[in-house]
Amino acid sequence: MANKKISELTALTEAASADLLPIVDDSESETKKITLANLIASMLEAEKMAPYQNILTNSGFGVWSNSTLENYGAAIADDDCADDDTADWTKAGTAALSFDTDHYEFSTSGGEGRTSLGNLSFKAGHLYLIQCDIKDGTQAGATLQLKAYDGASHYTEVTTTAGWVTESCLFEAGSTTATGWAGIYETDDLSGNNIEIKNFTCYEVTPGCIAANALGPDGWSHHTSGVDLWREPNGDNTKSGSYFAMKITPALQDDYVYFPNATIATFPFWYKRFQGKTLTFGAWVKSSTANDARIAIYTSEDGYTYSSYHSGGGSYEWLEVTATVNAAASSLYAMIRFSNASPGTAYMSQPILVFGSSIGEGNYSSTPGEWVYTEAPIIPADWTLTTSGISTGAAIINLEVQSKGMIPKGALAVLLLATARDSNSAGGGNCYIHFGRSSSNYYALRVDIDEIDDDLKISNSGIVPCDSNGDIYYSATATGSGTMDVSLNIVGVQLR
Repeated sequence: MANKKISELTALTEAASADLLPIVDDSESETKKITLANLIASMLEAEKMAPYQNILTNSGFGVWSNSTLENYGAAIADDDCADDDTADWTKAGTAALSFDTDHYEFSTSGGEGRTSLGNLSFKAGHLYLIQCDIKDGTQAGATLQLKAYDGASHYTEVTTTAGWVTESCLFEAGSTTATGWAGIYETDDLSGNNIEIKNFTCYEVTPGCIAANALGPDGWSHHTSGVDLWREPNGDNTKSGSYFAMKITPALQDDYVYFPNATIATFPFWYKRFQGKTLTFGAWVKSSTANDARIAIYTSEDGYTYSSYHSGGGSYEWLEVTATVNAAASSLYAMIRFSNASPGTAYMSQPILVFGSSIGEGNYSSTPGEWVYTEAPIIPADWTLTTSGISTGAAIINLEVQSKGMIPKGALAVLLLATARDSNSAGGGNCYIHFGRSSSNYYALRVDIDEIDDDLKISNSGIVPCDSNGDIYYSATATGSGTMDVSLNIVGVQLR
């Protein structure tokens, strides 16, 4: 047959599965043949393997700017000091501990000393909070540490006053151990004088949304009847494939948690893109209550389209529901809803909402590099303008600890607004603060306060990349010791 262009060949209007097509094999730079059946099969396989585009944001439940820090489970150390249980405490160095009416008296004589509760279990990467009421005893203005040890030391330095003050130390455990301790450490010799303590506790903690409002993890909301939400830390109640889950404690029958919030759900830019389209919503759900937890797609015109119920068997089960959205729909939500008259606690992991008629378990995906713009500014605890001077030099900022869990570990970057002032900035000389991803690479954001009026506040904002743990670093040069104050506001978090 004479050579012909493909455009010159006879047109075929219907193809059989055994018909042949030319195809270029890039791996060998050679033109080969393929049957129509094999071409279609390979295309379908590629489509099946391609990640779904998840319409939901913050689907890994990492960012909780609306949260407060809440206790997770029972205390791992607890002594109200109202009775004499001083024998339960280990005394080290020159420390002594005695009972007096409704509190303990802690003293050192001849050197430093520690008293602590031992054999505590800490899990690497989890957050813990030590709290204790402390005041002057026969020693006034003592400086001491609330301290924990898990193979490494974590502490907050406090100074006693004439009245009772609840002091705290929030830390991220560096390793998993069953032989940790938490207690009071005094680096100085109190010469036999004492300070007073009571109500000592140590809890694992996690961010939660338990106030009487509709707020949830960023992007999510809940029924205001009394639903409580927590970020479930990695462990027995999280699903393989995600570090966190969302723990849900409903209060009443028909309580629910939904995405997006009610304001966004009724905006045309949100619902119009779904009108007339088929959507599928899926999630892993864990529950021990039968005929209770199920997921749904809700629209203003179609009402609820439900998945099957979770069996109540106490393990994670994949739930999925498909709905075709009415062309006149003026709102749309994806949600988990509770139908039992006595609803039970449930855990939700890896929710995904996609265009199309199916997802299938194991096909969850989040958007790599997704930005979650926070619903409330996140202010790191030690970074307010009322802080009495920051340390100069380079140091790390543990964002999960400083944000009280609102920012997850492993964040890729943050959108940061930094404000600085110095009490002697008009005197000239170097005066600035840098932020970045390491102790040697901290040039992502700089605030200069050289040669401006004393205590004049200067701000700058930008993206600051995080290290592999989700932390950032700073390097500061001030005009003197304790002269510079800096406040930070984080308004966006980029997830990995």
